[in-house]
Amino acid sequence: MGAALAALAGLGAQCDWFEDPVEENLLPDTSMVECPGAGDVTAGDDVALAWDGEDPDGAVVSYAWTFDDTISGETSDTELVLEDLAEGSHVFAVAAVDNEDGVDPEPATCSFTAGAPGGLVPRVVLAELFTTRPCVNCPNAEAALNTVLDEYGPDSLCIVAYHDLPGAADPLATAETAARIDWYMGTSWQAWPAVVFDGDVDRIVVGALSPETAAAAYRVEIDHRQGIGSPLSMRLEGDAGAGSVTVTVRVADALPAGQHVLRVVVIEDGVISQSHEYDFVARDILDEELLTVSAVGDSTVVERSFTVGPGWNAANLDVIAFVQNDTTKDVLQAVRLND
Repeated sequence: MGAALAALAGLGAQCDWFEDPVEENLLPDTSMVECPGAGDVTAGDDVALAWDGEDPDGAVVSYAWTFDDTISGETSDTELVLEDLAEGSHVFAVAAVDNEDGVDPEPATCSFTAGAPGGLVPRVVLAELFTTRPCVNCPNAEAALNTVLDEYGPDSLCIVAYHDLPGAADPLATAETAARIDWYMGTSWQAWPAVVFDGDVDRIVVGALSPETAAAAYRVEIDHRQGIGSPLSMRLEGDAGAGSVTVTVRVADALPAGQHVLRVVVIEDGVISQSHEYDFVARDILDEELLTVSAVGDSTVVERSFTVGPGWNAANLDVIAFVQNDTTKDVLQAVRLND
């Protein structure tokens, strides 16, 4: 018996089922952190890219990258500057490599286009709603704006609602929002709802007999403005809930004459007031910035901070920034934080 057990034990030592199982290496994951947006890059520019990587069962030791499938490299850094870009479309791809030489099978990618110097870029339309609680048809206008926002998308349309008649008439109105309406229309203005698209008061849409008729009128104005290229590209980064944002404005084409001002507005959706729910509510209009950039390729970075007020829902906050020619009231470009 003892000899038989010894023989079996000797045989088992040669069998795979007596060996410890080999644990499979889990592959790393890569994500882009910084990638230029539409209209951000002109031929000849230098572009900064940034990324990050994680490994679930070890550590990321390096990153393998390619650019336009013609240039490649490996680095332990998480950022890279591409210099003197040629005009046209470009693709950057980067994959994390872990401590067991495992490579992310789905590299993070950044696609962008370097436009010709002096070219207009796509426009993000800004719709500014003038509204107030006692207004009977104002809910129709807001419903119509929600409809067109779903259709065009938040990366093509920004909406701000300024409430009028501060005080008991409309608790969501402030001196700032009323002053914004007055800046456009004058203190005698008493017609709500009204929507101005990209500051063009000559084409302001007044009234909203129904959400359907209002949405039809809004589509006409949005399409009109989208047909006009913008001389600016903009980027907005930060955290609305933390009350901090950074706006980058870049000159893509010759600017029209006038005084160009950057404005930043904090908005909130789903605000309950007097048993009604409101979207796009302007909670705070931050300090404006007079822009001094003018030459094609110039850019400027503006930082703004604000305090999340009592009663605000931080999860429903968003920030909208836009550049306006105060001489003509024409809005040149807009951008939102959460698109």
